Amino acid sequence: MSTDGRMNDDIRRLGASAVSGLIARCFAHPMDTVRTNVMANPGQGSVVAVLRSVVRSGGVTGLYRGFGITAAMHAPAIASFLTTYDVAKIQCSKLTNLTAQSPLVHLASGLAAETVSAVFWVPMEVLKQRAQLREGASASSVAAFRDLLRHEGLRSLFRGYALTVGTFGPYSMLYFAAYEQWKGFFCRKREVSSARELGSVDILASASASGGFAAATTTPLDIIKTRIQTQGDVKFQRENQYKSTWEAFKRIAGEEGFRGLTRGMAARVLWIVPQTAITMATFEKLKKVLEIPEIS
Repeated sequence: MSTDGRMNDDIRRLGASAVSGLIARCFAHPMDTVRTNVMANPGQGSVVAVLRSVVRSGGVTGLYRGFGITAAMHAPAIASFLTTYDVAKIQCSKLTNLTAQSPLVHLASGLAAETVSAVFWVPMEVLKQRAQLREGASASSVAAFRDLLRHEGLRSLFRGYALTVGTFGPYSMLYFAAYEQWKGFFCRKREVSSARELGSVDILASASASGGFAAATTTPLDIIKTRIQTQGDVKFQRENQYKSTWEAFKRIAGEEGFRGLTRGMAARVLWIVPQTAITMATFEKLKKVLEIPEIS
């Protein structure tokens, strides 16, 4: 294949992944707002109670607080995430002499994808979550960004970078390892030789099961990440409660117990499942429609 042809495929692949992620975000963002409020506020009630509270204070649009920065950053984030995974899977296979279907290759590729894309995810998460916790005129990504620069400095935009990789790294490893196994299961069941031949229902099922499992398993890490990234916001919580990840873990476990480390698990699963299912089903469909070849 010529250099121009390969570049054209890469551009179409990036575009397909970006569009897929943004479409999924439109459906999943409200539950992410609920998740953030449940995890960041220990005194909040159930998922249903928080959902009602957010709608009562800000209407249905209140569920889309922080969507602005998400729309701006999600496209490059998910594009780099999915593309890095595809590239890493091939390169890991070549370097280790393992097949591209090896669970070890999927684990390593998932971690690589998260590490690279975190440069977009982290500032998005910091500003998005702060906007999701605010009310009134200050409940916007722009206001959150302005206050962060004024009171905390630009470095705070990347607060919890290592923790984000430490949270979503294991999530991505578990997700892709399970996702590839589920696709293999459906390939055998449908008696097809390639996952590209699977229908959208099979992809939706594979992504949903994998996303739900990975999301539930990594909930304690997400709680710690959310608490650290939202602390210090002038409109939400002036003082930094936790100086380190380890201190956050000890205090949450000591003061709130096991329930504190699993708070918001239902909301996290209800956010991740449609997010991943719609993203992957749309991405795989677009690859077929646009005739984007697999990376080799």
